[in-house]
Amino acid sequence: MEEKFQLSNIGTRKEIRDKLVMRFLEFPCEIFEPIYLWVEEKDGYSIYLTCPGPRNKGVDFIANMEGYTFYNENGRRAKNPTHPKIVDDLQQKKAEDKEKYNQFFKTIVEVFECKTEADTDIKFNSGIPADLLLKLLKWLFIEQDVTYWTKSGRNMLMNYIKDEV
Repeated sequence: MEEKFQLSNIGTRKEIRDKLVMRFLEFPCEIFEPIYLWVEEKDGYSIYLTCPGPRNKGVDFIANMEGYTFYNENGRRAKNPTHPKIVDDLQQKKAEDKEKYNQFFKTIVEVFECKTEADTDIKFNSGIPADLLLKLLKWLFIEQDVTYWTKSGRNMLMNYIKDEV
């Protein structure tokens, strides 16, 4: 089942998480195929969520990107990035232009804190386009809040980024 879904990144973590979970709960119980929610579009790229995820913990999902290819540890093509791939991309951006990266990181923090929408005009020559990466991070943060809602949620990913980049 496919459909478009929009969700603002401004509010509290709980409000954002609840809106997404409530959307998943609107689907009938009798669906025996994955749910695809198309959530972002930009410059020929799309971000979509597939639910349930492979862990099948109930409401878990995967954030995927159409139009960009990732490679997993085995060298196989994938639509969804791993956290190490995100960190690698951020490291490339930092090596390219540290000042520009620092500005970009401030926006990542604002997205992490649910204070702004996931938009930027910053451009890098390396890796995923910055505006698209920011949108992807928005959904990865939300995924962590849904999956680990009684624990640290999005803090796990943000701490990993801070530690590794």
